[in-house]
Amino acid sequence: MPDDNSTPKFPMTIGLCQLVEKLQLQIPLPAIRSEIVAGARRTIAADGKTLEQYPKNYMPKGLIGNLRFALRYENSNKRNINDLRRTAGSLKY
Repeated sequence: MPDDNSTPKFPMTIGLCQLVEKLQLQIPLPAIRSEIVAGARRTIAADGKTLEQYPKNYMPKGLIGNLRFALRYENSNKRNINDLRRTAGSLKY
């Protein structure tokens, strides 16, 4: 019987939103949210927010992978990055 923890569940949040969630950061969520889906790449825009859906081959690995993804694919503004840097700098590892 397969282990339920080893099978990814879709959709799966990635990028800056994943960093905010995993690190429990107290910063505003970005207007652009990215997720991995079982289907094809598409963009959904509504109410001033954007949901970017990416196929499985875009799946970042770990926190550094999510940071790289956010910097490369999400149009993160300076405020988001500065909030992340300021908050992450106070984390205890």
